[in-house]
Amino acid sequence: MNNKPLVISPGMLVLARSATFQCTDGTNHSLYGKLHILAIDFVARTLQFEVTVDQNCGYLGLAPGLPDQ
Repeated sequence: MNNKPLVISPGMLVLARSATFQCTDGTNHSLYGKLHILAIDFVARTLQFEVTVDQNCGYLGLAPGLPDQ
């Protein structure tokens, strides 16, 4: 587990993982998300990013749509 600050810049992709939790089928999984850093405004102290999230227990892909299997 990495709990240290991460230096980012516009254009970077960052993968994030949630803590492990129990799914409705009884298995334990984490949720994954991909953050695409769009812009950083140091004066306004703001960050713009796009997020792709996997909210399906057990499916690790971040591609759009549902898995084939």
